[in-house]
Parts: sequence; C-alpha cells; structure tokens
Amino acid sequence: MEHYQLYDNTKIIIYGKCNCCDNIDFISKSIMDNQCWEPNITGLFNFILKDKTDNILFDIGTNIGYFSLISYKYCKNIYSFDANINNIKLLNESIKLNEITNINTYCKCVTNENDKFYKTNIVSGHNVGALRIEECSQSSSDIDKLILDEFILENTINNIDLMKIDIEGSELICLGGLKKTLNTDIIKNIIIEITPLWGIDEATNILKLLKYNNYKLYDAGLKECGEYVEDDYNFDLMLENPIDDINNFINSVKVQTNILAKKY
Repeated sequence: MEHYQLYDNTKIIIYGKCNCCDNIDFISKSIMDNQCWEPNITGLFNFILKDKTDNILFDIGTNIGYFSLISYKYCKNIYSFDANINNIKLLNESIKLNEITNINTYCKCVTNENDKFYKTNIVSGHNVGALRIEECSQSSSDIDKLILDEFILENTINNIDLMKIDIEGSELICLGGLKKTLNTDIIKNIIIEITPLWGIDEATNILKLLKYNNYKLYDAGLKECGEYVEDDYNFDLMLENPIDDINNFINSVKVQTNILAKKY
C-alpha cells in the first residue's frame, strides 16, 4: 500500500491509498497536502511530550492514528482506541511499516456502562474514517465496548501523561467511564474536543466535570489544516489564560474547539 510521510518523517497509510477505501477523506487530504493534521494540536502534543521518552499516551478516537504515530518516539506505551475497524487496520499497517513496538490498538467503543448497547453510524460529510456512537435498545450491539476506569485498573496503569479524546460527540460518554480515574492524579493532561454547535449543555457539562475533578481548563483552539511550524505556537501564553467562566466561554465558541485540561 502507498504511504505518505509526516512532518517528522514517520510514515502513514491514509484513506484513498489503501485497500479498504478509495475515497480520500479530510484528514487524509490534509496529510497529503501538509504532512500534518491539526497543526495547533500537533504542537500541543509536542509541547507536553517532547521532554521525555517514557510518556504514557491514551489516544481515544485515534482515527488513522496520526497523533499516535507522531508521539511514539516520546512514549513508553501508547493505547489507541477507535470503533472503526478500517481505522484500526490502517493504523496497524502504519505501525508495521514503521516497525513500531509501543503502540497498542483496540477496536472498541469507549463508553460508560456495560449494560447499554451501542451501534455505529458513519458520520456524513468529509471524514470517511469517523463514526458516531449511538445508543440503541437492542439486546445486541455491533461493536465491543470498553470502560476506561476498568481498563486502567486491569492493566495497572498508574500514570497517564496525556489523554486525547475526539470521538464525534461522544466525549461526555467517555468521561462517564473515567469518573474514578478523574478523581485521582493519574491523568495529567487531557486534550478533548467540544462542539457547542451539537449541544451547548453537553459541552458545558464536559468542562464542569473536568473542573469538578480539579483540572485547570485552557482553550487550545481549532485549526484542522495547515503545515506544522513549531514557532507558530506559544503554549506558555495559553497557560497564563485559564478558562474561568465556563458558561461565557461556551457561548463564545461558534462551532467547535479543543480544550486542554491540566492537573497540577
């Protein structure tokens, strides 16, 4: 399969250049054009991880694995989750291509309760790798479920340097399965996407839950496409301006943004 090279020379296999899909999606197109996806969040990943080589990263909604792949050099272990089997297949091929040994992949629906059932719907629009997880009333589900509190406990994970959560509007469900862990000092940094356009209450509740668990909140912004230039971003300045009034902040976000939640 044809691969592309990221800004740090890591190789990645994308949609449109693989056996499972002929369409080039928005993320894959950005990687083709810019060797990068979400340059500001790329910079934030590097800002958090680059000074160590033994970080633990959880990549929730990994898609084709861009953020896992740019982080593996700085990490002891990476846990990458996605509900779309095609995404996981592409990431596994990229892992093999780069001879990476520290990225662990899971085709799982990250949720909050074992006794609820979920189905997957492909998100319409420009991202063929995206799935939206929806609750259903049937007694069977088309996807395996996973509660992060249980996974972290079962795998004796005592420190997570960074957790990225981007799961197409199901972020609050994911956090519902992390309540025990959020109440500890295990997760140091969380980068989470919020979309007030899809529901102001849900976006507000995400931030309130994180703040209740003693996380400081910062607006990391949204820039999906463009080249990554390290000097373009001043994250020290961002850390000087925490979000104090959640309601006012949510009302100021027109569509979507990324939040850094940091526990000191």
